[in-house]
Amino acid sequence: MNMRRAELARISTQKALHVRVRARVGGAQAVCIYDVAEYLGVEVRMVELPKLEGVYIRTEAPHILLSSLRPAGRQAYTCAHELGHHVFGHGHCVDELLPDRMPNAPFDPEEFQADCFAGMVLMPPTALTHAFRSRGWEPKACRPEQAFIVAGWFGVGYTTIISHMCYALGVLPEHVAKVLLRHKPKQIRSALLRDDCDDDLFVVDHLWAGRAIDVQTGDRILLPPTVAYEGTCLMLDREDEHRLVLRGVRAGSERLMARDGSWSAVVRIAKRGFVGRPALGG
Repeated sequence: MNMRRAELARISTQKALHVRVRARVGGAQAVCIYDVAEYLGVEVRMVELPKLEGVYIRTEAPHILLSSLRPAGRQAYTCAHELGHHVFGHGHCVDELLPDRMPNAPFDPEEFQADCFAGMVLMPPTALTHAFRSRGWEPKACRPEQAFIVAGWFGVGYTTIISHMCYALGVLPEHVAKVLLRHKPKQIRSALLRDDCDDDLFVVDHLWAGRAIDVQTGDRILLPPTVAYEGTCLMLDREDEHRLVLRGVRAGSERLMARDGSWSAVVRIAKRGFVGRPALGG
């Protein structure tokens, strides 16, 4: 069984990296999985699915349905998982809403393959190493807030990136992963903001240059104080000499720009619980 898992993981990794190359995503870049799905001819829609994570519908015009009720990071990972079913030619797939994979559940090679694909297409080793070391951090000794910030850059959840680093890539010792998982995302968000934070928080820096920052109304963005913003979709939450915090208040898009002109990025704000096709490009 272990040999079979290893072979499936190897094939899934190769397929994921090939898809990134086909979609013209650089090895060190984070990727918008909805852009990748569009490139592969798969339409993605957010719909109300209270009891499901996502659905892959294999037809002449393939579709992926994602629950609009799930957090953004979970939606992105589920989309990558369903896209794995597509690229491997699996049939219709319905993924139920489960907090975690059941440890004693029978081994399902198609689900395992889709999970491996999802992790590698979103967070390949080169991109993960770049994400940490470009910020002056070491992956194998990362702190909770560092893992949280990098997870946001990849567009995935905090638990997802730690599990991927530990069990898929082997760059994070298991004892470190266990310590990191004791910290809950809400605690980390509140510590970074120095205030209670129930909604998502994205810590944005120059490494976001040239790519979209996807948030929902109510989410906050933590920035260096040297960043300017324009428009009416973002509201100033707080500001001091060390940081700037913005909050998404209405659907639309706005541009962030370093005051010295060294980098810029677009923020796309969606209504919380948005139903429809996700924004593409960026």
